[in-house]
Amino acid sequence: MKKGFILLIALAFIAFSGPVMAASTVSFYGQSWFQMWWDKVGEDPTVVGDFDDTDLGFMIDGAGVSRFGARFKDGPMSGNVEMGMREGRDNGYNSVRTRHVWGEYDFGSFKLLVGHTYEKSFMPILAGARGGQGTYRGEASIGTRASMIRARFNAGPGELVFAAIDPYDARFPTGFYAGQNIDTTMPRFEAGYDVKVSNFRIQLCGTYQSYDVVQTSTNKDWDVTSYAIMGKVTASFGPLEAFGGLYSGENLREFGMGGVPAGWASAFDAANQRILDEEQFGWSIGAKYRINQMFALAAGYGETSAERPSAVAGQTPFEDDDSGWLITAFLTVAKNFDINFEYAVKDWEDSRAAGALPTDDGKDKYWGSEWILKF
Repeated sequence: MKKGFILLIALAFIAFSGPVMAASTVSFYGQSWFQMWWDKVGEDPTVVGDFDDTDLGFMIDGAGVSRFGARFKDGPMSGNVEMGMREGRDNGYNSVRTRHVWGEYDFGSFKLLVGHTYEKSFMPILAGARGGQGTYRGEASIGTRASMIRARFNAGPGELVFAAIDPYDARFPTGFYAGQNIDTTMPRFEAGYDVKVSNFRIQLCGTYQSYDVVQTSTNKDWDVTSYAIMGKVTASFGPLEAFGGLYSGENLREFGMGGVPAGWASAFDAANQRILDEEQFGWSIGAKYRINQMFALAAGYGETSAERPSAVAGQTPFEDDDSGWLITAFLTVAKNFDINFEYAVKDWEDSRAAGALPTDDGKDKYWGSEWILKF
């Protein structure tokens, strides 16, 4: 009886899905990434009692790179649904997160997307296993994936893109008043252009967000504006690919840019009741060489720096500089089976509080491998 009931449900699903499957093209895919890394957190000379520490990470990739998805195509409509695995065994749970859910309609003169997917401001140079080249953010990548309404237009030899995006969770400037409130009244906006010319691909993007921070006791508000402009160039010459990128922006921590020190943020000057905007600039380069069908090598280096004025007139500003580099070896063991070996260094270099002398912030390193099966 139980088996018959299950069979009846299966037949009903096939009967109802038949017309949809006949009119649409659906393809499924998946990847499983397993990481084995040693993380060495270096001693921070600015922290009393800090020491060198090395730990092993042995788990499914916790950044959601392990994934399963489906792509859809039906006439002018296309779409993608993709879920990623997030490891959290240390916290007693494993979870799944949404990577992509979107549909896009082709109107001929332009394409309109509604959903959750990569932003145009996502421009990694080399995607290291620890969030970029040694976890530094010198690359031209600011965004990741977000919910949006996006339009794509053919513009000469390239493509022009405009998007209204779910704004990042706004943050209060350092030292802002107690009794706080944030008013977000507009989405984040992006505009980008992507063009391929001969062996070169050029990607350009600008992104902007603004919100108000409010002192609730007086109902007075201040505007916090974040923006970034960035570009990336990729050159391909047979087995060699070379990359270069840079970005410049303001108040990027409030913009959601992760992996940066807490000091890399705007601050509030209570005496003069003004926002002290933080500015950042970064660049990076990288290259990947395919030796044969089994082996490839890649390397990259980048730097990034931040500066914020002091609330005291004539005092030296807050400054912080970082750099990072990585080397990756790619091994194709068999079809759809890869192992990546990587070594990377994050040099926190030095920082300087407003009006103080520079201090050395130490280095972090990681090395190990990532095992990848595609199905």
